[in-house]
Amino acid sequence: MRAENYDLVVDMHGQLRTAILVLATGAPVRIGFDRPRAAVWDASPRKFSAEARRHAWQGAREGSWLSYTHHIPVPTLDLHAVDRYLNVGPILGLEDGPPDFSFPIPQAASSRVEALLRRHGLADAPLISMAPGTIWETKHWRSEGFAEVARHFMRKGCSVALIGSARERATCAAVAAAAPGAVNLAGETGLSELAALIRRSTICLTNDSGPMHLAVALDRPVVSVFGPTDPIWIGPYGRPHAVLQAKLSCSPCYLRSLSRCPHDHACMREVSAAVVIDRMETELGHVKHSEHLAASV
Repeated sequence: MRAENYDLVVDMHGQLRTAILVLATGAPVRIGFDRPRAAVWDASPRKFSAEARRHAWQGAREGSWLSYTHHIPVPTLDLHAVDRYLNVGPILGLEDGPPDFSFPIPQAASSRVEALLRRHGLADAPLISMAPGTIWETKHWRSEGFAEVARHFMRKGCSVALIGSARERATCAAVAAAAPGAVNLAGETGLSELAALIRRSTICLTNDSGPMHLAVALDRPVVSVFGPTDPIWIGPYGRPHAVLQAKLSCSPCYLRSLSRCPHDHACMREVSAAVVIDRMETELGHVKHSEHLAASV
């Protein structure tokens, strides 16, 4: 790495392992986030649980800030991760402006998705995509909740695709078993195909997950259930109305495993399927209204 003679390195991750790589480059200019400071919590009018203070992101970790020559300020935590990352812009002399999430989806990926939907009989009805899988146990909304939502929309003539990676196939299978007619596509799409499928969807239902962010980037309607994480920090960007949460005093907590939750996963358990259905119907109503206005113009 040092042989490449880098002039500048930016570390947006801020952990010991990335700090080691930063130093290994020998670059004279090394940029990364500032260290955690107590003042960032005081800058927020909100009250945070002790677990959030212990586990949530609050700056560069594990001493990584020591490897940087320039620090990206962290004035407050009440800032979405997208905007937090964009704070590197002034240091680099970049123009200010709103984030652009656009990205190309290969036509081949779109064609493969259309073939996949036809093969499973999902091509001729409005498509609802659902991503029930998560890496964190605590982010998982219950499978029966996803199934109840799926049954509701299938009764209305929609098709339901359960999406995710291969490791989430068992989770999607549990939803499909409780909602006959929903199709488990977990593991059948690469990243480009997943993006094409979400772009093809009428609306998406997710936990706090990657498909949620893809839906925002592709300007598709999305509803996401949040529990242990903070939607202000990492929710669907610019879509506060797309978030459903129980808003308990213990959340956000940023605990990853259910065994560490002293409240029996209440933050997710107390979000009912009826509330999710109502929010999705509202979002779909906004889409139909917008399409009607566009057609009239």
